[in-house]
Amino acid sequence: MVSVPIRVSGRYRYKVFVIVILIVIPYLSISATFSSTNNNIVPRVRWVSVSNPSPGIDTAISICLGDGYLYVVGSENSDKDSRFRIEVRSRDSGGIVKVWVDNPTPQPDYLNDCIVVGGKLYVVGVENVNGIDTEEILLVFDKDLNLLKKISWNPSQYLDEAKSVVSDGEYIYVLSSSILYDESVGVVRVRKFDVKNLGIAKVFEKRSSKGSAYIPIYIALNPSTEHLWVVGSIATFTIVGEHTYIFYNTSFLIILDKDLNIVREYIDRYIAAYHSVSFDEEGNAYAVGWNGIAKYDKYGNLVAYAGCNACYKSLYLNTFLYITRMDMHQENRTVYQVLSVYTRNLTLVYELILNKNYTQSIFDYLGKIATDGENIYIAGYTVDIDKDEGIWTIYSIEVSPQKKEEIKQSYQLLTIAIIIAAVILVITIALLVKHRKLIHRKDMKKLRGRT
Repeated sequence: MVSVPIRVSGRYRYKVFVIVILIVIPYLSISATFSSTNNNIVPRVRWVSVSNPSPGIDTAISICLGDGYLYVVGSENSDKDSRFRIEVRSRDSGGIVKVWVDNPTPQPDYLNDCIVVGGKLYVVGVENVNGIDTEEILLVFDKDLNLLKKISWNPSQYLDEAKSVVSDGEYIYVLSSSILYDESVGVVRVRKFDVKNLGIAKVFEKRSSKGSAYIPIYIALNPSTEHLWVVGSIATFTIVGEHTYIFYNTSFLIILDKDLNIVREYIDRYIAAYHSVSFDEEGNAYAVGWNGIAKYDKYGNLVAYAGCNACYKSLYLNTFLYITRMDMHQENRTVYQVLSVYTRNLTLVYELILNKNYTQSIFDYLGKIATDGENIYIAGYTVDIDKDEGIWTIYSIEVSPQKKEEIKQSYQLLTIAIIIAAVILVITIALLVKHRKLIHRKDMKKLRGRT
């Protein structure tokens, strides 16, 4: 008896190969498109809204979101006297809904940051005492900007300032600083408040060594570890005659648990001053400073650096890091507000110039960016040097990756189609093999007949 091996003919193998190629090429094409879109998101300005409450330089510093409204905090300035100013704005149009103004002293007073917790607005800042001595303040409002409570502290006879605020929902953490000129030291301080009664639960305080000063700027909560990250700069004192000058040359990071115990400390001698920090889904931290970005893992280990010129506020959202910075042109004394977009590996993928209408467009180093998940909201101010006038400038920028989602849906549909096609392919091959077996049996019968 003669045996004949069962195999798919070359003609059938060619057809199967062509079917596979026709399935794989569109799949790879969609995958490449999805990846490309994911790395090249293009932010779009939805609206820009301005206000000019005084003839002086008015400064919008921070912005926070609550109950569907935007709360913008800063100051208005006339006759060399800065006053507290808070604006409630529409999230959809940027239009002003309500304004609160207060002038607690004849000296400059400032609001630096805000947060909305449990339907209440918490604002931190600095109130002048006598021109040399300032005190830290915490203001509490209802959603209609009725002042409910004011708390102040004056731990030294020099510059005390509340700079940043964050909350875990149960407690509020206020970051502040003191510069003690008589001792040539600086103090970083975090106060922990119970949201229910605003009682102080604990205070963290750390003094610098003599001749230097901690200048804390920003506090944030890492949702992955529930640790507090405090960032800022370390300044040095230089005494020339009767004057004391402060120079900012290094950055610092202090990680605290929620009981305000130190988890980790780090001094960065590459970046001159950390201004903000934000976190990705895995808890990696991005500390943004004057001349660069430092990426840390969630434990505070340094991972990578990237350059970033004149960078300030930051926000991580939907796989991208958004950073506000200023593009300075010394030759014509112009400064532009810019939004820079980075990937998680610190690759710059896009930059959007926000304002070219004024001589100086400024982002302050204090304050935060707000988001509703689809848009980000940024507060800044623009200055006309010739008129010595500055106005509040608020931006709403669409960053929702709609195109990416559409491609992702196509990607999912294509995956389903490929699964169906694969099943059909397997059935087709099985039928081809079955057909070949039938031919084989007929051939065998013919061979038997001959023998």
